[in-house]
This record gives sequence, C-alpha cells and structure tokens, in this order.
Amino acid sequence: MVIQFDLSSIPSGATITSAELSLYTYGVNTGTNTLRNGPKSLYKNTASWQENTVNWNNKPAYASTAVASNNTSSTQTWEDFDVTDVIKDIVEDGDDNYGFTLRHTSYNYGIRMRSSEYSTTADRPKLTITYEGGDTQAPEVLIESPSAGQVLTQGASANILWDASDNVGVVSCALYFTDGTRAYELIDSLNSNPGTYAWTVPIDVTSTTCKVKVNAYDAAGNMGFAESGEFTIEPPSSIKPNLFNIPFAEKYNVKITNIQGREVASFVTKDLNQINRMMSSLPSGVHIIRITTPDKIFNKQIRVVR
Repeated sequence: MVIQFDLSSIPSGATITSAELSLYTYGVNTGTNTLRNGPKSLYKNTASWQENTVNWNNKPAYASTAVASNNTSSTQTWEDFDVTDVIKDIVEDGDDNYGFTLRHTSYNYGIRMRSSEYSTTADRPKLTITYEGGDTQAPEVLIESPSAGQVLTQGASANILWDASDNVGVVSCALYFTDGTRAYELIDSLNSNPGTYAWTVPIDVTSTTCKVKVNAYDAAGNMGFAESGEFTIEPPSSIKPNLFNIPFAEKYNVKITNIQGREVASFVTKDLNQINRMMSSLPSGVHIIRITTPDKIFNKQIRVVR
C-alpha cells in the first residue's frame, strides 16, 4: 500500500515539531480474504510513482528499515504512525517527497486501507503536522509609475515602476491593468522582481480612470499587492481644439518652433480653426507655439506622438 501527501501548504522556514500519519486499515489473508490482525510497518519510499498506474508489480522502491510500526491486535481500526523525522527531512532539509509504503509484517497477509476517495470523508487517511514559525509575512509593494494624474499615449512605451520587499525575499510578480470599467487583465507574469517593466500602452483604450496593479509573491506563496493612482490614456494626437483658450481677436500672429528652436511654421490668421488644424498636422516631437494678439501673448509647449 503506497501513500503520499502534498506538503506545499507548510510555510517556508517552518520547524516541524510532530507529524502523525493515521490510517484506517485491516489485514486480510491473501488466500481466503479472511480478516487478520497483526503488526504493520511503514517505510519511506525512495522512488517516485504514479497514483493511476501503481500496482504490486511496479510499486516504488522503499527503504529497508521501517519508519514506524504498529502492533494493533484489532482486525479493523485506526492505526497511527509517527513520521516526524521523515516530514522534518522533507520540509526542513528539502528531501524528496515520495511518500510511504505500508505492508503487513507477514507476507502471507495483505492490507486493505480506506483511501482518499473513500465515501466516508472521516475515514480517509490523515497526516497531522504540528510546526512552529515559517514565513507568513506577505511582501509589501509600492507603485511609483504610472502615477496619479499621469497622461499616457496609446501605443507608446511606458515604464511600470514598483518597489516590492519582503522579510525573506520576493520571487515573482504579476502585473495587471484596468481602464476603470472592467476587471483587471494580466499584462505579464515575471519569475523575478525587477522593479521595472517596459509596457506598451494599449492602443484601444481611451480613459481617465486607468490603473495598474502589481502582485508580489514570496517563496512561501504569500502575496502582497498595490494599485496605482488613476491615470489617463488618450489617442496619439493629443492636441485639443482651442488649446490655449484664446479669446476672440481680430488677428493672430502664430509662430511654431521645434525644441531646437528651428521655425516650423509662421503665419497670420483671423481663424482659430486654422491654428487648430496646423497643430493637428505637426510632426512627432516637442514644439513651442507662440500666439500674439493685440492684447496678449500666449506661449505653450506641446508634445506630439504619432
């Protein structure tokens, strides 16, 4: 009879103080199927096995010395086995977890055991582990960018910046995005904690309530997270009509230069829409626009992304 338990729920760094395996078993005479009592021994497996294919002919190898024995005189009963040392080796020292083999001391007798699929849940095998300590502290996360109020352009590259720390260490992160109207969607899963990610801003989102979220995980599976403040995503041509809120005037002297100071356009007009059309046709880059009216001078720096 082979038995194995999943130990992944025990936190990293835990110290095992006790571990007891409880099995509802009964021995049988292999020839007559008559119930038999008698001692049973538990051995540590030394090779892997598959639940859906294991049988007598391909059973896993196991240690020659029993981990524990039980000399119950009852034919059907719960039997407890102290497996503390084996569980300590697996959890604390990283030994392979291949489970156990249970056999009757006499090879003339077989064993029946109520398994993990038995109809009465209370009669299924139990592994009771007591431990101290272990990592139960979740990582702490702070998102630095995008920040609240930031404006990003569709299709542009933007860095997601965060700081994640943990008392033991962050081993992986997951990044998410929402436009504020739908659930968070995964951007990427990372098997590390780089603190920065080059993100391509979605080309199909226009929203002022966008957020990113960063989940950080430690080796024990504890998860901490943070959400950014709300930021904006807008189309590449971010120039708005009447950008300067210019009051009505009889004429406007317009001069546009690039960031190096080279003149891009210069004209005089009575039509504000002509100014808007000119700004909408500017090439990518940073531009300085100077508009002079009889009463006031307006200066504005804009960035155009195509």
